[in-house]
Amino acid sequence: MELSDGLRNECPSLLSALNTYATKGPQGTQYFDVRNSLDPSLYRSAWAVIYLTRTGEHLDPALKDELTSFFRGVLGKAPTDLTAVSEPPLQAYDLAARALDALETTPDPTLPDLSTLQHGAGYALSPTDEPSDFGTYLASGLTSDLPAEVSADIAAKLSALSPSATVQEATDSVTVMLTALNVLGADTVRSRAPWLRDSTRAWLADVISSGSDVVQISLASDFQTILRALDAQVEVPQSWQHDVNSTIANLSSSVTGIDPQLLVVADRAGVDTSPIQMSGSDIPGLGPNGWTGDILKPSVESTFAAMQVVQQCEGRDSQRMNDLRASVPRIISEVPADEWTPRRLYMASVLQGLDALPELAVQDLRSRVETVASRSEPFSAPDALYLAQAAQNLSLDLPTPPAGNAESTIPIAKPLATMMAGGSEFDSSAFSTDDGRYSSWQGAAADLYATASATCAEGVAAQDRRELIASFQVAPGYFALAEKSASTISTLALGALGLADTPDCLGTLAQY
Repeated sequence: MELSDGLRNECPSLLSALNTYATKGPQGTQYFDVRNSLDPSLYRSAWAVIYLTRTGEHLDPALKDELTSFFRGVLGKAPTDLTAVSEPPLQAYDLAARALDALETTPDPTLPDLSTLQHGAGYALSPTDEPSDFGTYLASGLTSDLPAEVSADIAAKLSALSPSATVQEATDSVTVMLTALNVLGADTVRSRAPWLRDSTRAWLADVISSGSDVVQISLASDFQTILRALDAQVEVPQSWQHDVNSTIANLSSSVTGIDPQLLVVADRAGVDTSPIQMSGSDIPGLGPNGWTGDILKPSVESTFAAMQVVQQCEGRDSQRMNDLRASVPRIISEVPADEWTPRRLYMASVLQGLDALPELAVQDLRSRVETVASRSEPFSAPDALYLAQAAQNLSLDLPTPPAGNAESTIPIAKPLATMMAGGSEFDSSAFSTDDGRYSSWQGAAADLYATASATCAEGVAAQDRRELIASFQVAPGYFALAEKSASTISTLALGALGLADTPDCLGTLAQY
């Protein structure tokens, strides 16, 4: 297709950004949304890096730099300042340090001061927690300079372990064994617990014979780590390896896919995970700064936003649109009957226009429109417009066209929808800002939604509109809703629509 002037140079980065929100499945490519594509998740980014570097995949240099800066930033914060990550401080430090080690960054990162996490002979996950064996284990992996009382406590706990312990008793003490190897060293552990190698082999055999669920995989990984430190790693049965790979594949999320941490843990347990090996592009949610968290379930809204981007850049007949089209029936069928809103019905009616739905599903959508239109409560101007357009898209005559008398959730949407429906002209003075952009609320800062919707409805010249839209771009292909605000699949769609020569004004208005 022939691209407009505003999109010719931008579409490669727009489509690349769209991959952040894509996940491939048996029913085509589904598109989800995230809270903020610019905000990386420590857990997802760290484990993605650890896994990918173990498989030998080379990260893009720019991404590697961003991730390095992110992980160093975590280590550079005091425990009380680590509010931007969901993990307790000690776990956050551990993840960041492991990821930096996997990236082989130089110089070595400056490690945080752990003194506020030490309580007596142990370490706590956060300053307000009680000390635990797990906390002490994490601390022992971050620094070799532990206080003497901590080292003495670990040595005492190692001496208290029994060579005849059951696998359940060993499970309760495995963290102490791992910590002892970190703190005392393998040679000291061998001399103080010469039985540990043979006992650990027996425990590992018991774990493998008991099953292949996540608990068994994790325990096997810990026991193999102990044996590896003692130069005695065991080769696990092929049948168990196959069962573990099946477990991991079965736990794969329909949205986020396989958790890279599971693959790393399985690999440490001695499992050949190559049958289910992933590349970086197979791990959904990769934004410009790392892998994002808070991934939301694919929806009509996120699919509609993705469709707008693909349609602007590649048209209706591209392979990407075909893959999206294949996911539409399932997305629409999963909407509960009581969650159909005028806006969602409008979006679904546009998606069915891709010839994506069987006739029975189209009939069901028509019925949904009639049901919603017959409600007694008043509609806002945008909702009335969405219902009317949904009915038109579905070749449906509504006995009583909906009237938009109620207030809109977003103030600027009411006058814009009224004008689009053929009513009074839009008075831009109430929502315009000094720099020519628009805000959704009177007197508020400019935002992308209001600017894209108002400039489209007012027919602002394409070049002028593109300059205003470009001011919200925060990275190639990524747009923020407002200054220091989130970047989502909806802001991506607003960017693509706003940069086009002839944007879809109603499709723009419907993004929020």
